[in-house]
Amino acid sequence: KHAGASVVRVSWSENAAAFELCIEDDGTGIPPEAIGNASARGHFGLLGLRERAHKLNAKLRIESPPPGKGQGTAVTLELPRTSIKDL
Repeated sequence: KHAGASVVRVSWSENAAAFELCIEDDGTGIPPEAIGNASARGHFGLLGLRERAHKLNAKLRIESPPPGKGQGTAVTLELPRTSIKDL
């Protein structure tokens, strides 16, 4: 909704050590200050993602060029298999 994306791609992969979920879009991107400071100007959705990833002992990567470049955003969650037993 906020990104104005027309395409969203979801991919899933796994290996012996981890599961990886990646969600990418072709939207406007996320301001760098919002990525670095998840609660900046009310971006609590990013903060919630980080908190949930931390609770799962997962790695969360948010990659986005500066807004207006039209290259979209990629959010990747890498969940170690060892974390699954704790769920």
